[in-house]
Amino acid sequence: MNYSYGIVGGLAFVLNFLSLNFYINEAQADCQYRPTSIGIEKFPYSFALGLSEGEKPIVVGRYVRRPCSDGRCPNYTNFAARGGRLRPYSNRPFIPRAVNSTGTSIGNGYSELSAVIVRGQRLISPGLEVRGLSAINEAGIMLGGQFIISLQRDGTLSKTHFFPEAYSASGSDINDVGDIVGVARFSASGLKVPIIKTANSIEILQSVGSLPANPIAINNNRQVVGKIGASYSLPEMSVLWTGGELKVLSDINDPAEDLDVSDINDSGDIVGSKGGNAIIIKDGQIYDLNQITCKLRVNLVSVARINNAGLILAEAKTKSGRRKAILLKPTHG
Repeated sequence: MNYSYGIVGGLAFVLNFLSLNFYINEAQADCQYRPTSIGIEKFPYSFALGLSEGEKPIVVGRYVRRPCSDGRCPNYTNFAARGGRLRPYSNRPFIPRAVNSTGTSIGNGYSELSAVIVRGQRLISPGLEVRGLSAINEAGIMLGGQFIISLQRDGTLSKTHFFPEAYSASGSDINDVGDIVGVARFSASGLKVPIIKTANSIEILQSVGSLPANPIAINNNRQVVGKIGASYSLPEMSVLWTGGELKVLSDINDPAEDLDVSDINDSGDIVGSKGGNAIIIKDGQIYDLNQITCKLRVNLVSVARINNAGLILAEAKTKSGRRKAILLKPTHG
């Protein structure tokens, strides 16, 4: 096993800031995206966390058929949708979290140690204790905590530690190459450090002193987005790792600045939220998606996913306060 280490600095470390500007286009003249149908638009409430690859991706999530009353919502219905065609699936109580282009989706049950896998309309019971499933790649390799899970040709599942050499490890995301990003501890008293685990090596990502790091997502170019924890002198910061080196996306001079990042695609486009608005970071510039999306009748508040075709799975809020999943498609190409 080969180990490569990023630079670890103290609080006096000179942070390498990525110069960011927040662009507001009041007239929406620069229409870079437009809403496209998922198939759940008629329902009063919906949310979605899973978006597959492709220009006609699969979206998985949940919706309710009737408005909530007295703060109580009726039962949610799980769904998978593609090209505006809705397909309810699996009545088992779980929350769909991710899906690949073959239609295999994963999610978490209501108990702490429960994971659910759905292929098409068929529910696959793992029969394995896994602390939730967080990611699945195009090869069907799934990630849940310290384990990678593979669905075999005979329909059985295998579970292995992705980093057994570590004292403890937990993965956040897996790319299509099979690289896993997460955190690891090398001894009982050691700090958790951010890592990328490849097939035959471990790369320890650059961090800032003893501040906790939380890698969130990795693309196929091994760029990673995530968070660096707060300290007495620094607020929590959204960050980007490229080649293992850290760039800060947040403005640490503004403690109220609340930039959150959630995903990154192979073009290096980063999505998330800032100040209650959904955003995308392109070429070092932050854009409010509300200002660059055509024919928008809701307020986009956050983004869950972006795929390599540039489609964006966002959460919107209506004037009446209802929250809905919305899929944005680039107007170019």
